[in-house]
Amino acid sequence: MNADFSDLETAAKSWEGMGKRFGTLGGHYRDHVRAAVDADSWQGEGAKMFGKWGGKTAEEYDQAEEEARGVGALFRLAHATFESHKKAVEKARDDAQAAGMDVNSHGHCTMNLDKVEAKKGKKVADRYRESSESKEKVEAEWTDSIKKAVKEAQAADGAMKAAFMADPKEPDEGLPDGFNGSVGDDAVKAGANRAAKAYKSLRDGQTPSPEELREAAMLTRGLGDDPEFSRTLINSLGGPEGLIKAHNRLDDLAYSDDKDHRKTYVSLDQGLAKNLASATKNPKTAFYKKFRAEMRKAGLSKFDLKVTENVDGGGAGQKIRGYQSFVSLMQRTDGDEYGKQFLTDTADAVRDAEEKSQGGHSDIWDLRGDFHGKKYAHFADDPYDGLLKIMSDQPDVSAEYLDPVRPRTTIFSTCCTIGTGSTSTWETAQSEDMTRTKRAKAHERVWASSSRLGRRVANRVHRARHSGDIHPPRLGSCMTPSTGSTTVTRMAKGSQGTTESERPTSS
Repeated sequence: MNADFSDLETAAKSWEGMGKRFGTLGGHYRDHVRAAVDADSWQGEGAKMFGKWGGKTAEEYDQAEEEARGVGALFRLAHATFESHKKAVEKARDDAQAAGMDVNSHGHCTMNLDKVEAKKGKKVADRYRESSESKEKVEAEWTDSIKKAVKEAQAADGAMKAAFMADPKEPDEGLPDGFNGSVGDDAVKAGANRAAKAYKSLRDGQTPSPEELREAAMLTRGLGDDPEFSRTLINSLGGPEGLIKAHNRLDDLAYSDDKDHRKTYVSLDQGLAKNLASATKNPKTAFYKKFRAEMRKAGLSKFDLKVTENVDGGGAGQKIRGYQSFVSLMQRTDGDEYGKQFLTDTADAVRDAEEKSQGGHSDIWDLRGDFHGKKYAHFADDPYDGLLKIMSDQPDVSAEYLDPVRPRTTIFSTCCTIGTGSTSTWETAQSEDMTRTKRAKAHERVWASSSRLGRRVANRVHRARHSGDIHPPRLGSCMTPSTGSTTVTRMAKGSQGTTESERPTSS
């Protein structure tokens, strides 16, 4: 009960740091040693033999990096597991005490009749005073409840010991009996499946126990940075569609069905978002390609979400699109958690869904009701606008997304004063088939990505776009901290590109 498990987290960070250093050494070896050997200046049998063993050495660096990271993941799994079971034991004890029990250091419960009388009244306490059999029965039930939690903690401890001592399978690369990158894989996958069990129950409309929910939240947060854990979790949920359904259920519970426990459900949702970011960080994996393909289908499918029915003007039967839920989930964690390719691929897919030239529909996200304001900030009714906000947490990604060589954009410049008062100019490439809607969106992207202040401008443009004024006279403004003035960019309507004029206005 008094154990401090924070040292496990410290150990995890140390092992992960070691893995990172092995990765750096491996990179240096390939860049400087292998590169020199592969050059034409060294030839003959010696060069051939060194080339053979040099390849093995490079593989050993890779295996060493993965092994260190695997051990770190095991420590994180142990930390999350032990903390979860410790809290379960504490809760069993606290519940017993709340029921009027005195609990000793061995978990044995004895009824305190004075406490029972204070909590439940003299009549109830007198009943136990008169019937020792009833009193002992209740005491035994609370004692058994604590014992059960302790036994589950002991079983988890034994399972973690077995995981640390397990002999992993031999890798296909590296040297025999060398470093092993598969260390911890089985235990991490088992942890992911345990967490997925709780999420699947929620997804299917069931109610897991508080202990199961607590463990799932701790596992997803503690191992959210481990790609293997995250991919196993998402695959177990059923890919993008299962992920969306799990998020929708958590949103229903947090904001409609069980608001008293909102913090618990939001925490579980944040865990899902963190794992989504980790699982999709590397776009070269088979998981990423499969997930992206399935997401294009799930993103356009229709789902139930109670917030859209309960909003003023909503009503029963209103359904949302998958991308609206998906981006709502993405907003549950910091935007800088996500990989660059994932953000731009998702943004392009969302744009395609609303572009007629790509087979989409401009009104695809339209819903009855007004979702503006803090009350509905958890729901991304316009997923493209939501993605811009997420992307703005990574200025470099935003800049690349607005890169001049990206297709489907037009030449324009927007000058605004940002941050320190300096002026930035964005230009994108000419495209003759640029529609007015696309041009408005391109400008919206610029302003939303340029600064956090630009988010307000993006929302203004977004509202203008949906009200029919595709090119509002005043596109946006950014405040100059040093002067207090505002630089306003105007865009003239017309089919021959855009023109701009700038004038300072008072704050």
